[in-house]
Order: sequence, then structure tokens, then C-alpha cells
Amino acid sequence: MGVTATAGIGAQGRLLAWASTWMIGSCLAACPAFADLESPRLTSFLPLHSTSNRFDAPSSFFALGDTELLGGGELLDVVPDKARRSAARVARLRTLEASPPLGVLEAHIQQVGGGGVRVAALRARTSFGPAALRTLLQELVAQERVLIVDREWYVHAETAERIRQAAEAALAAFHAREPLKAGMSKEELRTRLGGLEERVFLALLERFAGAGVLVVDRDKVRQAGHAVRLTPTQQGMSDRIEAEFRAAGVAPPSLDEAFAKLGLDGPSAQAITQLLVDGRRLVRIREGLYFHAEPLQAAVAQVLDFLRQRQAITPQDIKDLLGISRKYAIPLLEWLDTQRFTVRVGDKRVLREGTPSGA
Repeated sequence: MGVTATAGIGAQGRLLAWASTWMIGSCLAACPAFADLESPRLTSFLPLHSTSNRFDAPSSFFALGDTELLGGGELLDVVPDKARRSAARVARLRTLEASPPLGVLEAHIQQVGGGGVRVAALRARTSFGPAALRTLLQELVAQERVLIVDREWYVHAETAERIRQAAEAALAAFHAREPLKAGMSKEELRTRLGGLEERVFLALLERFAGAGVLVVDRDKVRQAGHAVRLTPTQQGMSDRIEAEFRAAGVAPPSLDEAFAKLGLDGPSAQAITQLLVDGRRLVRIREGLYFHAEPLQAAVAQVLDFLRQRQAITPQDIKDLLGISRKYAIPLLEWLDTQRFTVRVGDKRVLREGTPSGA
């Protein structure tokens, strides 16, 4: 177990770092934690390593020495980071040493970064009782120095601001790289932000969207004000693809078949097709199978009317009802299940309970 402490060393006391464990030694100069001491009676910060639970209570005191007291001090941080000694680290330790409770708590929340910290972890890091800790957290939130991202889960405001800036930069780069895509997937953005804890990420995303910084549309995220703008050639391509699938009704071609018929190249046509899907003009039924939204809506209405009259529908029924082959009937029935219109019972589908009459 590692902790960071502040210690005062007596005139005869000397420390030596050895095998990653702080032990009593014979040479003060060999200990880098005390390299800045002008006098052995001054205080400094040092890490303590223990395999027991001797050092597990923040703000508790410790003593160094066996038969002779060499020094002692106060535990400042029972969950220190692994960074080497630096001016920033020393400044943080001085904050923990000298600040009032509100400043100490804020420093702990700031240290954990984008992952945020739960109340249970803060109880382990600090010496405040549950009631005092909750009061301090409420004060930090009221002052907007700390944000609540989930029930009893907190992130420092400066950390959230850094994440916002990083998210905006990632989205700007994405839009420049993929001008025909409406937005970046949430999961890709979360990865680019360092793999934030999902609940923290989603809570911050909602906060940023509420502030008008970005727009969340289902599983996609885009910069506020961003819109895909097609060239006349690209718009013509989009119109031709949409017309082809609208005319095909509920027996559409595969994408490759449609592209070949229209004389379109793969990558550009794929990008335009995805825009039609994002705009809800085409609907993905399963991998490689897309229906135009208008004939699909009409087919759904026919199937639901059939179910209300007959209570159940089979693959043969839907083939006869819509005049389609099994190639389209089975994927369409499965899609109706996923959309929660129907439930499979054996080889039949029945109307799912709660489906509105106007659906």
C-alpha cells in the first residue's frame, strides 16, 4: 500500500530509499524526497509503502523509528498517483496539507481526472464523516467547481471543460475528414476522449448538448451547426438511389445491384446511402437489405391490419399479403419483431401487447 505523508525528521534521523520501500538507513543525501531540505529539522513530503493496513486513514499520524524515535508526520493522501516528484505534485500536497476541508476535497476530486469519483471513494480518501462530506460536496456543486455526473458520482469542473474542448476538437477533425457523414458514433468519440467511464461520458455529453456545444442524434454526435452539404452531383446521386428503392417497394435490390444498375461507384454511393439512412429515407432491415421508408410504412400497416383481423401471421401469409418471396418475407418478419410490433410464437407472429391501433 502506498501513501504520501508530510514528515519532520529529528537531528539524528536519516532515511534511505531501498527496494521501493522506505526503510531506516544511514544516509540522508541518498533519499530524493529530502533533497530540498536545508536542515534535517524541517518538514518535507515522502511516500510510505506498507503491506499492512497501518497507513490507511487520511489525516492520521505516524512515527518513524524502532527503538528510537527519528521523526513522524501526518498522512495526506492514502491513494497517491504514481507520478515522480514534481513541482505540480508538491503544490498539490501543500494544498492537502494546508487547505481548509473544502479545498482538500476539491483537490481529491480534481486528481482523479475524467473518470470522476464516487462518494464511497471520497470517504476512503478523506477524514470527513458522511454528513460533513455530503455538505462539502453540496457546497462545491453550488459553486460550480464540481459537477454531478451520476448519482453520487462527481467530476471537477476544470476536468469537464478539458473534456469539452477535446470533444469539440475531435468532432471538428472528424467532420473535416468525413464530410459526407452526419456525425461521429458515440463509442468512437468516447474512445477518442480516452475511454471515459460510460456513465460519466453520457452525462457529460448530455450536459454539452444542453449547452448547445454539440448535437446528439441517436447514436451519433456532431458539432452544433454542422450539416452535410451535397454538391449538385452528389445530390443527383442521392435522388437516383432514393428513387430506385422507392420504385422497388418491398422487394428492393441489394446495394451492389442498385449501384450497378445506376452506374455508381462503391465508396461515394455507400456514403450517400448512409446519408439516406440517417435521414430516415431508407431503412436497414438487416445487413445488405434496405427498404425505402414509404413502401415499408405501407407494408407495416397492411401486416398490422391482417394481425388485428386474424390474430397471427405466418411467413406464407406475409408472402401472399405483400406479393413477395421468402427472401424478403423472413427478414421483414424478423424486423417487425425487433421494432416491437410483433412477437414470435412458434412459426407464427402475433401482435405484441400494447401496439397502438394506429401503428
